Amino acid sequence: MAATEPDGFGDFIAEEEEFNSLPSITPKGRILGSRHDESFSHQVRSSWNALTSVSKTILSPPAAERSTRPDNIDVSTQQKTLGDYFPTENQSLTTYTDGECMEIARYLREDNKTAWSSIPRIYIVLRLIGLLHTIESFVNGGFNDLWFPFSHSSLPNTLTALDKERFLETQSRVLSKALELESGGLKRHAHFNREDAFPFQSRGTLGQGAYATVDRIYSPISGKEYARKRFRRTKVGPKKSEVQSFKTELQVLKRIQHIHCVELVASYTDSKYFGLIMTPVADCNLNEFYELASKSEEDRATLRTFFGCLSTALCYLHENKIRHRDIKPQNVLVRKSTVYLTDFGISLDWGDLTRGTTTADSAKTLMYCAPEVAYYEKRNSSSDIYSLGAIFVEMLTLLKGKVIQDLRQFISQNGDGVHYFRNTKWAMAWVERLTEFGNMTDNQIAAWIKSTLQHEPAARISASELCDLI
Repeated sequence: MAATEPDGFGDFIAEEEEFNSLPSITPKGRILGSRHDESFSHQVRSSWNALTSVSKTILSPPAAERSTRPDNIDVSTQQKTLGDYFPTENQSLTTYTDGECMEIARYLREDNKTAWSSIPRIYIVLRLIGLLHTIESFVNGGFNDLWFPFSHSSLPNTLTALDKERFLETQSRVLSKALELESGGLKRHAHFNREDAFPFQSRGTLGQGAYATVDRIYSPISGKEYARKRFRRTKVGPKKSEVQSFKTELQVLKRIQHIHCVELVASYTDSKYFGLIMTPVADCNLNEFYELASKSEEDRATLRTFFGCLSTALCYLHENKIRHRDIKPQNVLVRKSTVYLTDFGISLDWGDLTRGTTTADSAKTLMYCAPEVAYYEKRNSSSDIYSLGAIFVEMLTLLKGKVIQDLRQFISQNGDGVHYFRNTKWAMAWVERLTEFGNMTDNQIAAWIKSTLQHEPAARISASELCDLI
C-alpha cells in the first residue's frame, strides 16, 4: 500500500515533474566549473529516452508481473538460494528490483566472487542469456552497473554481434531506480515505497541543522560516497517550513552547476523522509578549517586561495539570479583543498521577479547577516556580499597570524556584542590593525573587505566586480 502523504507534502509531490524538468545551468567562462562529460551525459540521456517505456514499467512493476517467480517464494519465511533468482519457468517475464540485485551481490560475496558482486546487474544479464563465462571481460575492462543502459558500441568487443544483441534485448530487466539516480548527472527524483530497498548504505552522521540531518552514504553500484540531507516526515506531517526548505533547496540545486558549489546527484522521497543526495562529502566546514589554519602554514596557504573561489561561486549564483541568503562559515565546505558553498535551503531565485529586492524575513543567521536583513528592511543580492565580507575578515585574521577569538574580543570590547551588522565600523578597524603586521602581500585583502563590508547596500561592490579585483 502506498504511504499516506502528510499535510503540506501533496503540493510537493505534484511539483516533482516540474522540478525534474528544471534545466541545469551550463557553466561558461573563466569562473565556472563542470564535473560532467557532456558527450557521455548525452549518450546516457539518449539511451534512457530510447528505453522510456521499458524503464517506466520496471520502476513500477504491476502486481501480476511481480508474481511470476516459481511458487511465489516468500523471503520472510523461506531461505532463498542464488538459483531461486533465476527461475527456468516464465524467465522472460522476470525483472529485478534494487533489493534483489543487492541480495544477489551478497550471495556472490559469500561465494568469494568479490569482483562479480560489484556488478550484480551485469552478472544477472549475462546469466540470463547464458554468457556468464564472459563476465571477466567486463571486470577487466573496468565496467560497472552504471554503464547501463549499454549501447552496441559500449559493450566489450570480446562479445560477438549476436551476443551484444542478446545483451541489449535483456538489459531492460535490471534497469532500476538506483541506476537512474546515479546515471549521467540527470539529477533525477525517485519515490521509494515501503517495500523498496534503499540502494545506498549509511556510513555515519555528518551534521544536523534546523530542518534536516546530514549523513554519509555509500553506493554499492558506483563505489562512491555522497552526502545525504534528510528531512523527516512525521505522522502529523512535516512543518510547512521544513517542506519549503526542502523544495527550495531542491529547486536551486537542480539549476546550479559550479565547481565551488555542492552538486545535486539525485533526490527522493520515501515513507519516512524526503532527501537530497549530494557531492562531495566534505572533510570539514570553513569554521572547523579555521582551527586547522591557525596551526598550520600549509593550511593558511590553502585558505588564501578561498577568497577567489568563494567570490566566483557567489558571482555565478548572482549572474543566474540566485541569492544564497545564509552565507556563513558553517555553510562553506572544505574537501581536500577545494571549497564549496552549500545549504541553499533559504535561497531565493529571483528570476521571475521584476526586481531583485525583497523584504520578507528568512531563517537568517544573525552573526553574519547584513544590517538590512537584521532590521527587516529591503534587501537584494548585496546582502550576500556583506556576509561574504564578514567571512573575509575572519580569513584575513588567520592569515595575519591571529585567531578568531582575538577578533571577537576586539569587537566586543569596542562595539556592541560580536554581530557584524552592529559592528561594521569596528570590524573595519580590526582589518586596518591587521595591515600593520604579518605578510604585507595579504594587505590587498583589506581593500576587498572594505568594498564588501559597507553598512549601506548601495555602497557595496557586486560579486562580478569583486571577482575582477581578485
